Amino acid sequence: MKNLSKKNQLLVSGSVLGALCLVGLTNNAFASTPAVLNTKTEIYKKETTSGGTYGKFDAKTEITFETMNSVWLRLTNTVNGKTYTGYTNIPKNVTLKDNVDVYLNNQGGQALWSDAKLTNKIVNTINYGTKITVAKFTAGNKETSSAYVKTQDGKIGFIGAGGLSSVYIPEGGGGGEDDGDGGGGGDDSGQTESEQKITQMINLAKSKIGMPYVYGAEGPKKFDCTGLTYYLFKEVMKVTLKRSAASQGHDFSKFNKIESYSNLKAGDIIAFDFKQDGTCDHVGFYIGDNKMIEASNGAGVVREFDFYNKTNGSSYRTKYFMWGLRYKNF
Repeated sequence: MKNLSKKNQLLVSGSVLGALCLVGLTNNAFASTPAVLNTKTEIYKKETTSGGTYGKFDAKTEITFETMNSVWLRLTNTVNGKTYTGYTNIPKNVTLKDNVDVYLNNQGGQALWSDAKLTNKIVNTINYGTKITVAKFTAGNKETSSAYVKTQDGKIGFIGAGGLSSVYIPEGGGGGEDDGDGGGGGDDSGQTESEQKITQMINLAKSKIGMPYVYGAEGPKKFDCTGLTYYLFKEVMKVTLKRSAASQGHDFSKFNKIESYSNLKAGDIIAFDFKQDGTCDHVGFYIGDNKMIEASNGAGVVREFDFYNKTNGSSYRTKYFMWGLRYKNF
């Protein structure tokens, strides 16, 4: 263990560490779940590896698990009336002591996969508010984060852990304790086949956030901009797209042109013209609610961000917007 200040030693040595919070959710109740670190784990002061560290928690340190975002677990401990907070970005280092009932918090639903890397076969689609049981976290770092789960109707598989909450019940009561059929997805999901496919692509795209940008790469662990959209449509739609921005962004044989960004819908590809020469030189994948996912050369990774500023309706992105591309079979 590293040399720690007295305050930090108290944080590390405490036998029970408190709650994890799902970023972005407020006014929701969470219940604690016993868990333990299964290996020595670095604990950071902020949700960034560059924000300072408390050192490493020893293996077998008991914590209390409530929920997580797609990368970070938040750990707190109260000593002498003062609460200290730390974070780890490796969820697989946390082992649940018991199976835990959770609810899916992702408004768009999520795919249930046959493998922990979330790349092989989609077993089912889990709807927002669905109750599922987590047995353990199976992977987790800045590139991946997944959990081994079972649905109420007996389906078993792996799910991206970023949308899980241990007791969050959506407004309106969906997914609550009296939700008997639970499992959701498939023909009972209330979604059309096209909507289910779009949901699968969104979840697949989200599972790639943080993976490196590499020119010419088309997955599954590294991408360029059209390589990401090529991968999504190949894996989910079984459709082969063109591979350059100029050709994919102008492919009106497979796509309908969406002239205004105000008419974009989840599942659309967005074409950009950064050189301002009338030719598409970059694409992104629109996931709805003003959010898009792209493999960014400038950022060096796959990332998610706001497409435009809702306050004034403009941004760097909308300045170079050419059009949206909506798959003709949607």
